[in-house]
Amino acid sequence: MAGAPFTPIGPDDLGLNDLGLNDLDRNDLGPNDLGRRGRDATSGHDGSVRPVAPNRELARRTIHNGAVTVAGNLWAAVIGVLTLPLTLRGLGTEQFGLWVLIVSMSATNGWLSLADLGARTATVRAIAAPLAVGDRREAGHQLGAASSMIVGIALLVGLVVATLGRVALPQLFNAPAALTPAVRAALVWFALQAGVELASTVLHAAIEATQRVDRSRALHALRVTCVGVAVAFVATTTGSIVAVARAAAIASVVVSIVTLVVAWRTLPFRLRRGGRRRIVDLVTYGMSVGAINITGVLHRTMDRLVIGVTYGPRQVVFVEIATQITNGAQTLLGVAHSLTSAAPHLHARTDGDGLRALFVRGTRLTILASIPSLAIAAILAGPIIEVWMGATFRDAAGLTAVAVLGTALAVPAQAASLILQATGHARAVLRPAAVAVIANLGMSVLFARWFGVVGVFVATALTAAGLLWPLVRPALAVTGVDASEFLRRGVAPTAVPAIGAVLGAGLGIPFSEPVLALGIGALGAGLLWAVATWRWGLTATDRATLHRARSRANADVTPSM
Repeated sequence: MAGAPFTPIGPDDLGLNDLGLNDLDRNDLGPNDLGRRGRDATSGHDGSVRPVAPNRELARRTIHNGAVTVAGNLWAAVIGVLTLPLTLRGLGTEQFGLWVLIVSMSATNGWLSLADLGARTATVRAIAAPLAVGDRREAGHQLGAASSMIVGIALLVGLVVATLGRVALPQLFNAPAALTPAVRAALVWFALQAGVELASTVLHAAIEATQRVDRSRALHALRVTCVGVAVAFVATTTGSIVAVARAAAIASVVVSIVTLVVAWRTLPFRLRRGGRRRIVDLVTYGMSVGAINITGVLHRTMDRLVIGVTYGPRQVVFVEIATQITNGAQTLLGVAHSLTSAAPHLHARTDGDGLRALFVRGTRLTILASIPSLAIAAILAGPIIEVWMGATFRDAAGLTAVAVLGTALAVPAQAASLILQATGHARAVLRPAAVAVIANLGMSVLFARWFGVVGVFVATALTAAGLLWPLVRPALAVTGVDASEFLRRGVAPTAVPAIGAVLGAGLGIPFSEPVLALGIGALGAGLLWAVATWRWGLTATDRATLHRARSRANADVTPSM
């Protein structure tokens, strides 16, 4: 969820040149293990740890992971843009609205993702920490603990959705009587999909913990592609929500099998018995992360649910259009997710300088990366919708602009939230996030009744603004960064590029032809943002890092003589 990959983090500014992870070198990440062959490369038969020599692997991986995450996010956005209109036309407005409400319960980013009790983030942290010091035996035990917990939860979730869910949810979704039997049948297939996807999250977490975020994101892109294409094709050919749910479930099972194979060939340690103590530790920390996930899921899905309950499934279509455009606009936020796997290594090695630089530079580059797409989506929402969905849905333009504003207000705190979670300070995120989600839900219900559909997006924007300082403040304390330095080096350099992108996107407003307006606005926003970013947004170290990354890439593809 492609364009030129953005290099989010460089080794010099992070102080990572002396951080070594020989066990994570790409030559070692081969088909050794997950329970069957080879011995630990950094430990003896008895599991004793041998010292890990310094190298630049973590720095290189952090750069690579950020770029791959962005590319994966862009690809997922492209798939969404291509398949949503086809699915809508195939199912019709009412069935499509019901399908959107069903998939809002997704085990990857919907309500059911809460069922893992925060285990995915906790697993990344639990495996990355021992790998940072070369202890592969402990990493294998942590994977065993996470697997035992998540697979059990996945089975329970699938059973609950297939039984209780099919009885209660059609009424909650305001499904018409004629469509209720079909919705119930679709929920049975969705239960299979949710259980399989939830179980596979432990594999994604383990892969990411070994700094192979590229493979995890590639698998995510594969899932999005297979499910999206299958749903669009079946919706177009059958017009049946039951057939669509069946196709999505089968596609998810196939991709989960592929994920298992990739994990088997990627993880450089054996799957070992987890033990009760490790499971309890995972659950304890995971509960804090899981509570944070509750707030994230509520923010992502409450708009659909509130509008569906208040106005019925037909109005959910407009919310979904605004949400999909916003999701596409925030794809470049993926650069921040490389912090999730880099921060535990720095924290485990007590590298305070590296963690401080990671926070400041990660914040600045996350904001810079997100500016152009957010500006284009907010200012040119009308032409985007008209080109994509047709003039019938142009009324969603105002909703989209407000939705994008809410996302933009949350961007400066993105790096802070991820670093706090990755370094074991999830409770510092939980407290303000819990207050914010309660406020968001209350305002969404009230504003939806007072102002209509746009009210839910106004509530989200107000909540995002209120969360900024409560999230940034504990991150400053954990990383040792001064507030003035954070503003001066992390935020202020992004102001001129933001103004340039907004002015450039505005160049498309005078044109009535949507394709022309979109083309000129996007070109103007991209050019002005690029010039301003290179001149005022990037430091000399940033530019040198980009140059070295480009040189390294060219060297990698140059055939040896």
